[in-house]
Amino acid sequence: MPQAPLRTTIASTTICLFGSLLLGPTIAMAEYDVSAALQAYDSADSTNRKTWELIFGNAANGINVANTVLFFRKQICVSSPDCDS
Repeated sequence: MPQAPLRTTIASTTICLFGSLLLGPTIAMAEYDVSAALQAYDSADSTNRKTWELIFGNAANGINVANTVLFFRKQICVSSPDCDS
């Protein structure tokens, strides 16, 4: 039985995950500039600080997904600490 190439599997998984992110609203729907977000994080209690950590983590995951798609398209990455394109 032939197997799908790894690149095709990664690409289709990435597309599915990216589509689910676009179709489902997340906790980070409000727009903040970086300094306001960091100020809110610094002044938050432990429960709200966890919420901000999730928001920052989701933003980082979104950038990583975008970089992966752009890397395989041989385009310039959004943020390139590990991107070699």
